[in-house]
Amino acid sequence: MQLSIPAVRLATALLLGAIVSGAGAQTQEGPMAPVIGDKWTYQFHNKGDKREPYQYSHQVKAVDGPSAWILGESKEPNARRPRYVWRYDVPKGEVVELFEPDDAAPQGAGKRVVDRAKVDAWLQFPLSVGKKYTVKRAWDNGRGFDEYTAEVQAYEKVKVEGGEFDSYRIRFAGFWNQREGGSYAGRSEHLVWYAPAAKTTVRWQYTNRTSNGGSWNDTLTELVKWEPGAAN
Repeated sequence: MQLSIPAVRLATALLLGAIVSGAGAQTQEGPMAPVIGDKWTYQFHNKGDKREPYQYSHQVKAVDGPSAWILGESKEPNARRPRYVWRYDVPKGEVVELFEPDDAAPQGAGKRVVDRAKVDAWLQFPLSVGKKYTVKRAWDNGRGFDEYTAEVQAYEKVKVEGGEFDSYRIRFAGFWNQREGGSYAGRSEHLVWYAPAAKTTVRWQYTNRTSNGGSWNDTLTELVKWEPGAAN
């Protein structure tokens, strides 16, 4: 869920969903379609380095049948891609293709640089407290993969700068595995709070360790502003 792209890799995956309530239980039945104008602004901070936190935003620019097209803009200093375009797969409920921006191309999507169509989704519907499932995701560079056991731990309120939301707390615990230049592995964990009302993950903590157990990444991504499109 490494966004912006460390931020893009981690948090953009978890966009959009619908909630159904009944008999004291909360169940997330499946993803719902985004609408044009939906916009999320996040702050990303890698607590393991000395750089200041930075913000990035995602806004739905078009909806075309099973696909939504999302423009990303990053304020990361010296970002490799200050602007980018995601194709969001509505039935799957996840972003699946990343493109270089090209205003002259259909949907503003130029050259494709990432294809995640065949990786497991972070959110596997329906979601309910106590559910467990597995997630295996190949790295975008093809040099390895991550593998996790996911557990929906709670349905609770979480407060971030962008508001207070009823959220699913989901823990992904497992390992990263490198398969190029030798075989290496280390522990990795994500803890996310997914808020259906905001159609996104509003808080995402990520930590992993080197193959010898040392600290590697320690990042936090939070929603700082949620702007629904006019059709909501």
